[in-house]
Amino acid sequence: MRMIFQANNKTSIKDQSGITLLLSVLLLSAITTIAFSLAAVGFAEIATSSDLSHTEPILYYSLGLAEEGAFGVKRSVTSLKTSLGMECSGNFTQFILDSSNATTTKTKICNISPNKDIEVIVPANTYNSSVRLYIYDPTNSGTGSSGYSDVTFKKTSNNSGSVRMYMCPLSVECQDPNLSPNGWVNPAGVLLDYNTDVHIPLSNGSYEVVFINSGSSLEYVEVITEPKGLPYLNKEGLEIQSSFGRLIRRLRVLVPTQ
Repeated sequence: MRMIFQANNKTSIKDQSGITLLLSVLLLSAITTIAFSLAAVGFAEIATSSDLSHTEPILYYSLGLAEEGAFGVKRSVTSLKTSLGMECSGNFTQFILDSSNATTTKTKICNISPNKDIEVIVPANTYNSSVRLYIYDPTNSGTGSSGYSDVTFKKTSNNSGSVRMYMCPLSVECQDPNLSPNGWVNPAGVLLDYNTDVHIPLSNGSYEVVFINSGSSLEYVEVITEPKGLPYLNKEGLEIQSSFGRLIRRLRVLVPTQ
C-alpha cells in the first residue's frame, strides 16, 4: 500500500506495508483465541459427559459397599470390620469389593461424629424427660479423659421457652438438680439466652449435659465441641469414599450397634 500526500509543496510517497502485516497478525490472533476457547469448551463438555456416564456405576458400587459394611459392623464380623479401617483413623483404608471394577474405594469406621457443630431440639420438658448429650471418649467408655478442650452452647431460637443447661461428671450419679444439687458442676444451671455464647472449658473428665426447658415452646440450642465432634450413642459411622477418574462420591452410613 502506498500513500501519496503533499509536503512542502512537493509530492511524497511512503511505504505503509507494515500496517497490513499488523492487521493480519491481529486477525490471526483473534481467530486463534476463538479456536482455543471453543476447544476448551469442547474438552469440558467431553469430561462432563464422561462423569455422567460414571455417576450411576460409582453410586451403585458405593451402595453395595455400604450394605456389606453395615452388615459387618452390625453383626460384628471381625474380618470384614477390620478391613473397613480403624476407629476414627485420620486416613482412609483402601477396600476392594470387586477387583475387576475400576472404582477405587476407601473406608473407615468412626464412633465420633465428624461434625463439631450440631443443633439440638429442646421441647418443653422436665428432668426425667430432658434432652441429654454425652461428652466422653468411646475408647475408654467415659472412664478417662474425654479428649475435649471446651464446649460452647448458644440458644438459636427466640421463643418463649426458658432453657437451662446442667453438667454432671459421668463418674458421679447426679439426681434431679431441683431436688438434689449434689454432684452437678452447675447446680443452679446456666440459663441460655438467645444468640449468646456460653463457653465452658473442659477438664480431663467426661460429662453428661442436660437441657431442661421450663417453658411451653420448642427451642433450639447450638452445641460446638472442640477439637472433635460428639460421640455416637449405640451406633457407629461407616465412612465411604469412592472415586472413578476425577469423580468422587462420599457416603456416611450410621449403623445401630444395639
